[in-house]
Amino acid sequence: MSKFFISGLERCMFLICIFTAGFVLLAGSNNYAALNRSLQDTSRTDKGMQTDTGMTQRSHDEMNESTGGMKAMMGEMRDSMMNVQRTGDPDEDFAAMMIQHHKGAIRMSENEVNKGKDQKIITMAEKTIMDQQSDIQKLQKFVKTDQSGMSMHKDSSMHRRMDTDDMTGSAEHKMMSQMQNMQMTGDQDNDYVSMMIMHHQHAIDMANTYLDKGKNEDLIRLAKQMIKSNQDDIKDLEDWKMNK
Repeated sequence: MSKFFISGLERCMFLICIFTAGFVLLAGSNNYAALNRSLQDTSRTDKGMQTDTGMTQRSHDEMNESTGGMKAMMGEMRDSMMNVQRTGDPDEDFAAMMIQHHKGAIRMSENEVNKGKDQKIITMAEKTIMDQQSDIQKLQKFVKTDQSGMSMHKDSSMHRRMDTDDMTGSAEHKMMSQMQNMQMTGDQDNDYVSMMIMHHQHAIDMANTYLDKGKNEDLIRLAKQMIKSNQDDIKDLEDWKMNK
């Protein structure tokens, strides 16, 4: 009887040990699964933060590229215009400076075609490229002085510069002031529109000043056409901004 009791007690203890071990293993398995899920969630969070950070960095880079790039193009256009060799002939000087002005518009518009997202603005930019190229061909026949060097020569006297400097002086000052105060957004389409509105207005101001001094009837007629086309372009661009 005693032996039977002891044997039964041993079996009971053995079963308790087995149940205890099973419980410990089950609890450990659950804890491990929970820990594994936690680590996976942490990993996904870290990757998400890295992705967000990367996207933010790219966004800043794109904004800086858009802002700096377009302002740089406007600056290059201004420098090219100021480096035009002046002759003192308002017709030739206006044509030579307007060619450089148009080239600036073409560079900015080509940039918009390549990087823009709004199809309406891209279409406007493509039209601007064609219009400005057509105008350049018409303007070139009025330029007789070699401008290939694009630099002031020593034989260009100061009084000849002064005769035509006022054709760009006030317009140039106005444009530079607007450029310095313009708030760029980093949005390629929006910034292009803002810069082109300013660019077109600068062309209008130059053409209006030229009309007071111009002598060539064909060029006067072309200048008037430029004023009208630039006014129309400004309206289209401003309408886009209003309805954006």
